[in-house]
Amino acid sequence: MEHPAVRAIKASARSWSHRPSSGGYCIVQAKHYAKCIQPDAVLALAGVLGQDHHASKAIFVTAS
Repeated sequence: MEHPAVRAIKASARSWSHRPSSGGYCIVQAKHYAKCIQPDAVLALAGVLGQDHHASKAIFVTAS
């Protein structure tokens, strides 16, 4: 079962790092696309990056 906080940010996973220089939250979005990825999918991930959980990084994982 998916954690409610992950569902709220529309991300597949969320991680935390305690490193001072590169730490903070990282959002991971994993999706399967049959065709090319549309720019709005990347923009949506960038939109939740800082707004929802103040993440400093995001990783977009795709497969086709």
